[in-house]
Amino acid sequence: MQPVFYLENDENDFLLMDLAFRKVALRNFVHWFRRSAELKATLLKCSTDQLPKVLLVDLRLDGECGLDVIEWLGTQERLRGISAFIISSGQIGREIVSTLEKCATGYVFKPSSLEGWLELARQFKSIAIDEREGSSPPDVLDAMGSIARA
Repeated sequence: MQPVFYLENDENDFLLMDLAFRKVALRNFVHWFRRSAELKATLLKCSTDQLPKVLLVDLRLDGECGLDVIEWLGTQERLRGISAFIISSGQIGREIVSTLEKCATGYVFKPSSLEGWLELARQFKSIAIDEREGSSPPDVLDAMGSIARA
């Protein structure tokens, strides 16, 4: 199964996501990146079979904006098949909606509890499996952390 790449500058949020993925039997499934430059370099070096199935990008990064990463991803022909989600604890404004419609697969609200992170991990597991089998992911995944499709 192809991994999930997670661009997140908050170590606690990454650790919660990693724990949740391990608890739903996806050990070593999430690869963490703190900076967009590191993520971009890795994506450009990956062979096709090493590319992630899902990319989670925190909206608010130190000195960066997650939307810039999503827009960059859209300019890379070889990377366009990756399901890219913006993940944030806040609501989104109109300017973000237009970027989502052009470049991202959806928007994920960060869960506020471990149970929410577990549900989110289960949903991303089903997306990875569904996409691998050729069917499309659900339009809306709603849990304690919810995924809104663009």
